[in-house]
Amino acid sequence: MPRPGRSQDAYFDLSGVTYSTSLYIGTQNTNYFTTELGYDERGRQDRVQLPTGTIERTVRDGVNNRVVSVWVGLDDTPTTGEWSPDNTDGTDLVEVQENVYDAGGVGDSNLTQVTMIPAAVPPTASCSMPSIGATALS
Repeated sequence: MPRPGRSQDAYFDLSGVTYSTSLYIGTQNTNYFTTELGYDERGRQDRVQLPTGTIERTVRDGVNNRVVSVWVGLDDTPTTGEWSPDNTDGTDLVEVQENVYDAGGVGDSNLTQVTMIPAAVPPTASCSMPSIGATALS
């Protein structure tokens, strides 16, 4: 069962915003962007959702906390149950990276192979950035 997530806010425009002691100052996507973070049952970060909507899932092995794969997409809600690499029905996440440790055998948990999966082109979202010297992301 995943642990409740956290969020990080990045303020970029405070013009016209009055000081306040409330939790949020201004309007999301107008004055700040929010990045949502998710954690597994052991407290390890396993999900990041960017302000653009892009989701990145990190899968670790159960013993050594090693990252074994990375998945990217815009929808990680499966048809039934919770998301896992074995339960992707109804999602659009695609695997973009696989890691192998100790050449697939027993060893000291040394990362020996990283496979980037270029054919797995994740869906993209675009986000218009405010004019602070930055250009639009896509």
